[in-house]
Amino acid sequence: MKLNQSESVGHLQKLTIELKKFASFEELTPEMLHRLIKRIEISAEGRVKIFYRFSLPAA
Repeated sequence: MKLNQSESVGHLQKLTIELKKFASFEELTPEMLHRLIKRIEISAEGRVKIFYRFSLPAA
């Protein structure tokens, strides 16, 4: 899936807003992790894959 320029700009704007919220934190809270991370997968071989909420869709 290829994003057009306006979709890319929209994703970047959302990312910027979220990052600004967390830019001056002193402690990482569970709420912050839930807002940033969609899920974490760990394979049987021990490989870790993190899916962020602001990630672009896979092609």
